[in-house]
Amino acid sequence: MMSGRSVKATAFAVIISATGAAWAGQQPASPMAGVAQAALLQCAQAHAMAERTLDTASRRLEAARLANSPTAMRTALDDLQGALRQLRADIAPCAALRAPEPADPHAGHVMPPARQ
Repeated sequence: MMSGRSVKATAFAVIISATGAAWAGQQPASPMAGVAQAALLQCAQAHAMAERTLDTASRRLEAARLANSPTAMRTALDDLQGALRQLRADIAPCAALRAPEPADPHAGHVMPPARQ
């Protein structure tokens, strides 16, 4: 049975794949549009890989916790550290899709109305 997170990851990947397939028949309006499309598809694939990595690490950690063995916990924590390194590598394609940080840290903040 698939967990809720797996269902979401699969649905996300299907939507992105369908969108990419629809876009595949069209020429990108600019070279940047093609780059953004490729980054979006890579990010969708990375998301699925990251979900698998998280699920595997969680299962290992839970099994070690249930075993109540210090050796098993140390091994599970070592595995978890490796999984975190793998996650950073897996989600690297998504970095290109992040919005740039505003120059003004207060940009977008709304001041409350002045009292009269």
